[in-house]
Order: sequence, then structure tokens, then C-alpha cells
Amino acid sequence: MWLPAWFGIMNIWTLLVPAALFFFGAGMLFPLATSGAMEPYAWLAGSAGALIGGMQNLGSGLIAWMSALMPQRDQFSLGMLMFFTALVMLLCWLPLSRQPERGNQPVTG
Repeated sequence: MWLPAWFGIMNIWTLLVPAALFFFGAGMLFPLATSGAMEPYAWLAGSAGALIGGMQNLGSGLIAWMSALMPQRDQFSLGMLMFFTALVMLLCWLPLSRQPERGNQPVTG
């Protein structure tokens, strides 16, 4: 969505297709992130689920606040925010993807 905005192209397809791809990915990611956050702490599943839900709400609130501070003349600011959040998700995922699988061993302190 950000790339067409750089060239001044704005129509229904430059809004709808990138948004659909982004929300499809977010729809796949958020339930998996929630279950992944609760897996190592099965005995605290409620607390772990509440913590990850709270972190997601905090992140979306910060992004909404940033969006409110930006000019809303075209798709540029929305595309930039979507690109930024996708980049943050990727940077958070990369270190986790390189860790070896722990198996079903309980976490001990």
C-alpha cells in the first residue's frame, strides 16, 4: 500500500489488496502467537493469554495513536503504518524462528 502511494496511485485495488494481505497474515499470526505464548506455561494459560492479549491491545493502541498524529490525505500514512507494523512483526519473529525446538520439557526457574 505504501509503494503505490509513493507514485501517487490511489484506487480501490491499491487499498483493498494490500489491506487484505496484511489482515490475512495478521489473522494467521495472532492466534498462533497466543497459543505459542501459552504453550510453555500451561499451568498459567489464563495469565499468559491475558498478557499476550494485553500486549496486542497496547500495540494496536500505540499504532492508532501514531495514526491520529499523521495527516490523513491519502493512503501514504496508512501504508507506512502497515509497513512499519509488518516490519516490527518480522523483526520480533526472526530471533524466535532461529531457536531450536525445546520439546515438551517444563520450564524450570
